[in-house]
Amino acid sequence: MIRSRRLFLIAALCIMAASTLTCTVPKSIIPLFAPATPTPTLAPSATPTPLPPLNISPCPYSCPPAVEIYEYFSGNIEVGVINSVDIPYDQPISFYTFWIAKDYTILAQNLEHMLFFVKIDGHDYWDNSFMGTPEPYTFQDEPNTEYASQWAGVQVSGWKVGESHEIRIGITFTDQVDDGWDTYASGTVFEELYSINPVLSAPRISHPTITITPIPAIATQGNPQVVEEEGWIEIVYTGTVDLGQTNPTELGKALVFHGPNAVGEGWNCRGCYVLEPLPDASVIVPTEDKTSSGINFHPGEDYRYKIRATLSDKTMGDIFLGSLPVYMVSYLERLK
Repeated sequence: MIRSRRLFLIAALCIMAASTLTCTVPKSIIPLFAPATPTPTLAPSATPTPLPPLNISPCPYSCPPAVEIYEYFSGNIEVGVINSVDIPYDQPISFYTFWIAKDYTILAQNLEHMLFFVKIDGHDYWDNSFMGTPEPYTFQDEPNTEYASQWAGVQVSGWKVGESHEIRIGITFTDQVDDGWDTYASGTVFEELYSINPVLSAPRISHPTITITPIPAIATQGNPQVVEEEGWIEIVYTGTVDLGQTNPTELGKALVFHGPNAVGEGWNCRGCYVLEPLPDASVIVPTEDKTSSGINFHPGEDYRYKIRATLSDKTMGDIFLGSLPVYMVSYLERLK
């Protein structure tokens, strides 16, 4: 998840904050607008919140067998518009929202002025059990600096074929909020909106089973997940560029490997993974690909590579577009 996307998030939040000026005042702040001496009236009977039409349970982090809603999208998740998607009716789906602040003190202050919500078909079913615990967050371009984050999420199941539902998950700011970098006005709303259409079956754009092809045996420690396959490399740029600098920071490069079952491109690719060569990796490439700073990898399907790699405990990605697993490469050969 890279910090450069934060600029997009800020712009989206500003737009959405403007749009909320015509919205109904949230119930939580209605008392602020009540007259100082209210006229006595008979208290109306409370309207009970309807039972949710679906099964909802806490899921602030990954919770198999639920599948993240992002895995059914091959493109971007648009902010501020309804994202329509088909899902298998018998598949639990997880939805998440989050907030990042410069430190834990600021995060705690921010949370005092935030209302989290999970709405299904217009009704808010939020419960504090949907919140995780504050945890450290590291931006990819600042690997040695920890910030503070708060995640919240739910697992939803009980879908029925032909019965569509609108899911909204997000945060409303009840007062001005400063996360340590930027200030957001009271009434700002950050949310993701989905129109979920349960069907008998839907293609999950996910990490498929890898097709194994022979490669010279390379010793590996323990028994980690190993992949051996042929494919092509896509170079995806990472990091942050501050256009206000005289000499903008140079973007880093991530090597996204496309095997035979990969679908999509960049951080949206499903079945792809990021390659990180091990220090003692065996690399067989033409002489012209070797430079003083390392290997010059060629992107695109015109160039084919064969790899052997083991799954690491790291991921690399983008907060809006998803993330990819990182595989440590022990063998790489350019075939053409």
